[in-house]
Amino acid sequence: MENLLFEKKNALKNRALHIKQDIAGQKQDIENSKQDIESSKQDIVMMASFTAKTRHHITILREKYTDSIFGRTEVIETLKITASPASELIKKMLKFDIIEPVKGRGKGKYKFIH
Repeated sequence: MENLLFEKKNALKNRALHIKQDIAGQKQDIENSKQDIESSKQDIVMMASFTAKTRHHITILREKYTDSIFGRTEVIETLKITASPASELIKKMLKFDIIEPVKGRGKGKYKFIH
């Protein structure tokens, strides 16, 4: 700032501009464990990104398939929608990490991430 305001010629090298923190021998208050924000973060992103109808469909599917595996056929039967909207809903849920693919059960099988 002095260079600009008072037309001084101070060196502007990075090593000369470091700010040192004086904490007088005290440790900073840093928690040992990470905060668990994943579920709340996921809900915030989901609420902002989906329509009310999509949120309703996801809620219905989560209630029915919380601890089980499902595919597009189950989505079609549960929500009474056609194949195309069911596929789009699955894609959205995958994109926002609401569900994950299940390996070893055939292609197109998913489960909710808890």
